[in-house]
Amino acid sequence: MRSLIPGLRQIVVSRCADEMPLAVNRIIDNVSEIIREATVEDAWAIATVHVCSWQAVYRGLLPDEMLDGLSVADRQRRWAEVLSQSVPRRATLVFCREERVLGFASVGPQRADGADPEAGELYAIYLDPGHWRRGLGARLYAAALERLRSDGFGHAVLWVLVGNERAIGFYRQAGWTPDGGQQTETGPDEVPLNEIRFRLTL
Repeated sequence: MRSLIPGLRQIVVSRCADEMPLAVNRIIDNVSEIIREATVEDAWAIATVHVCSWQAVYRGLLPDEMLDGLSVADRQRRWAEVLSQSVPRRATLVFCREERVLGFASVGPQRADGADPEAGELYAIYLDPGHWRRGLGARLYAAALERLRSDGFGHAVLWVLVGNERAIGFYRQAGWTPDGGQQTETGPDEVPLNEIRFRLTL
């Protein structure tokens, strides 16, 4: 899936843990959880989830050398730039537990020349690999779609990396269908990212 950050779209947790620990926390009663709009202050946490998710999701699909070279600090700078901008109908949401960011989703208008103004796009959605399969990603996904609807979009698209069967299966089950769109983007280290487009009526 395309990211708001060009060229960056779970495990080498040990590497990421050196920069921001991703210890797995147990879900307990009365824990504070919230999905809110991200701020510039969330840039580091978002970048950490972003990089660690790439390293887990795309291991075996993209070159190890490229994945191991992804930098949280570099992503933080780029996310800070994105989050400091105010763009109509675009938002980045974060899922927080006890104020700790565990995942994020970015949505907004479809990014394509001559795009239908009624078309939104799910730019990216990632969750800390240590918290997969707990229903948190589904809640974040639902919030992202609700944000697209509330911003007036009637349908949405997203891009998925070819071979990412985990994501493809999830989106198909959620009602997304491929619409024939294909593209190749240039990722980090000039690695080609072959992607297919899915579409959903909101």
